[in-house]
Amino acid sequence: MPAPLSQRLLSILQLTRMALVFTAISNSVCAMLLWAEFQARLSSVGYTKFVDPKRMAAIIIMSIGLYGFGMSLNDIIDRRRDQQLASHRPLPSGRIGVVTAHTICTLLFLIAWCGGAYYAWGQGRLGML
Repeated sequence: MPAPLSQRLLSILQLTRMALVFTAISNSVCAMLLWAEFQARLSSVGYTKFVDPKRMAAIIIMSIGLYGFGMSLNDIIDRRRDQQLASHRPLPSGRIGVVTAHTICTLLFLIAWCGGAYYAWGQGRLGML
């Protein structure tokens, strides 16, 4: 009998360590606000002119994607070591298969890439990608 949806979702959240993603989001948002303040001082206008909600959303999406990608990739790479040291993790315990973990990792990378492309497009720098 397959595991209930809530148990499968919990395993995915544990693989990507989404409980800690807010640290990555706060760091990225802080960097954007510091950049906006720097630009405001250079041009002698208020920093809110440089804070765009669409760019902020793109930064948050990039942060979520990159963080989840990095955490899931780490678990994929360390799965043999985790069998001995952290057998409760989703991959060594068998709650998530290796193919599923690779799929999740790829999807998170694509989410981060799309967020970055949207951010670059808003800056007029899509050609740099």
